[in-house]
Amino acid sequence: MEEIGDKDSRVFEIIIQTLIILNIVALILETVDWIYLPNRHLFHLLDVGFVLVFSGEYVLRIWACTAHPNYRHPLWGRLRYAFSTIALIDLLAILPFYLPLLGLEELRYLRSLRLFRLFKLFRYSAIQRPSHYFAPSSGQNARSF
Repeated sequence: MEEIGDKDSRVFEIIIQTLIILNIVALILETVDWIYLPNRHLFHLLDVGFVLVFSGEYVLRIWACTAHPNYRHPLWGRLRYAFSTIALIDLLAILPFYLPLLGLEELRYLRSLRLFRLFKLFRYSAIQRPSHYFAPSSGQNARSF
């Protein structure tokens, strides 16, 4: 995987973070009928674009995970990574787009899983575990955001 602090890695992280935030803004704007209805074609194109980028990132991470010592084996390492929490979050973020392509239109309510894209931001934050904020420390009940 990338080295921490590597310039190319940092640029990639900033691009993905920006796309995640833009995607979340688009998801929020989709809930406003007077914005969404006249622009539904644009929102669909944006969704396709975001899903293609996030899908590519997902596939590349599974492919490249063998560079990390914990996932070194070409098959079992990739499977272990694919079932890691962060990889499952990435999968849940893109899966709702593909369900109708598999003939599973009745599962449209799973579109709300697209909000898992928000959790992708934790991968790129300095603190990657949101539970860190809720752990008691030095007499405090909980840390705040």
